[in-house]
Amino acid sequence: MYRIPLIMLVTLLAGCGTKQPEPELLIPVNVRCSTCTDHIRCENDAGNPAGGDHAFMLYVLEAKGPGNDEITSITEYFLQFVEPKTRFARPLSVHVQKIGASGQPERRTSMELKAAIDRTTHRIELPDAWIDQQNGAWHGKDDSLRGTCRLLNRQEGALTASLFREQAQ
Repeated sequence: MYRIPLIMLVTLLAGCGTKQPEPELLIPVNVRCSTCTDHIRCENDAGNPAGGDHAFMLYVLEAKGPGNDEITSITEYFLQFVEPKTRFARPLSVHVQKIGASGQPERRTSMELKAAIDRTTHRIELPDAWIDQQNGAWHGKDDSLRGTCRLLNRQEGALTASLFREQAQ
């Protein structure tokens, strides 16, 4: 009589092994934060940063915004216990700085894009490229290596993004 519940208990506990530890990520992004904004600066390794202004791309993973209210966030959180989610979408804006023929920086911005963060492969998938979160490598859609990326702190990210706002005014 006690065998069936005992077998069920042992079977249940056998599936409760320890989780694999999360790997150290060079570009950690909190996928569950609906109010966070993350700034990722990517540069071509062949560039010449000694020349002052130089070419780079700034990917801004925006806060999820008003469409993602608290109830949706709470529901997503509890659904993780039933079926863990491995891909997360975030609004994205891309800021590009290139050096023009005159030697002055030229800037442009693309808004209302989407980025996907894959927690299984530790990739941030962008419209034109992808970033390896473990080592910061910046790859093209064809998997060619473009350069390296780094996560900017809040202050540095806001300062870099302000360069593009000033140009738009």
